[in-house]
Amino acid sequence: MDVAVVGAGVIGLTSALRLAEAGLRPLVIERGDPGREASWAAAGILGAQSESHGAGPFFELCLRSRALYGELAGHLLDRTGIDVGYQRCGVLHLAHDDDRAAVLREVHAWQVGRGLRSELLEQVPGHPRARLGVFMPDDGQVDTRALLEALRSAVVSRGAQILRARVVRVVHEDGRLAAVETESQSIPTGLCVVAAGAWSSAVEGANVHGVHPVKGQMIAYAPPPVPWKSVVYAGKGYAVPRKNGPLLVGATQEEAGFDKSTTAEGLAALRAIAATLSDDLALATPSDQWAGLRPATADGLPIIGFSARSVIAATGHYRNGILLAPATAEAVVDLVAGRPRQDLRDFDPGRFAPDD
Repeated sequence: MDVAVVGAGVIGLTSALRLAEAGLRPLVIERGDPGREASWAAAGILGAQSESHGAGPFFELCLRSRALYGELAGHLLDRTGIDVGYQRCGVLHLAHDDDRAAVLREVHAWQVGRGLRSELLEQVPGHPRARLGVFMPDDGQVDTRALLEALRSAVVSRGAQILRARVVRVVHEDGRLAAVETESQSIPTGLCVVAAGAWSSAVEGANVHGVHPVKGQMIAYAPPPVPWKSVVYAGKGYAVPRKNGPLLVGATQEEAGFDKSTTAEGLAALRAIAATLSDDLALATPSDQWAGLRPATADGLPIIGFSARSVIAATGHYRNGILLAPATAEAVVDLVAGRPRQDLRDFDPGRFAPDD
């Protein structure tokens, strides 16, 4: 084993896969069921343009990661036979009042100025209550649960192991990384990647600070009550139409510690979002409800870089872990090789102190 990867969500598994393809032998260590935390609960929106609010390194990271998704999806299909549901289906943003319409016009203008595809819709077919729409045809989605299954299969097929255990600390001796310790054993390693999502700051000695959980609840409608093909944003939420599957509606944002239970209050908030999106959704009854814990940071940016000697932090992706997995994994491999091709300074782990 050459590298211990702490966490088997989408960031940890994608990083492990790329490290294995670079010739290393990863051991992935996961405290629970692999891929069953925030990544499993996520909607899977690949919203590089939708989730960014202006130009800068974060926007460039999002664009880079979106561009890598087609290759990743094809690679996983070839290696595992699993279709991860990757679609460049586009994302439609709706404005139901003048203030939101003004914001969307500004977003459209700066993105077109950046050379990106964005369509301003003064009338939005199928959405009669909308005053304005902006369609971003290059954003899309992926089926998160199929993606996680494919990543786990691909990682194992590359000879990596997945160990179910909770990493308590990383141990340095004489200035070098010596081991990662679980509750029951010490595992020698000279390299570690901390991709433990909302639990990343709990790994002692890794020097990963500032990550905390934010609960997000979601609901699904099966069968879908609307015939949408694109992701739709409006008000405080969104809808994601799965190909040949349910329509997902999300998501709440709750400071609830590590409690990921669903609630009646969450259901009411999600049904209100659905009603904003469509009159047909307002009349429908959800078929499922679930929750996950997003790994958030105070400034809303991910943490990517060396946090301690031979320890790479890849965490804090909040709403964009699925989107940013390919570019983050690329950055992890580049950091190991000492040749980072992306500007990671805004994501430096050192920007947070131990008490953050």
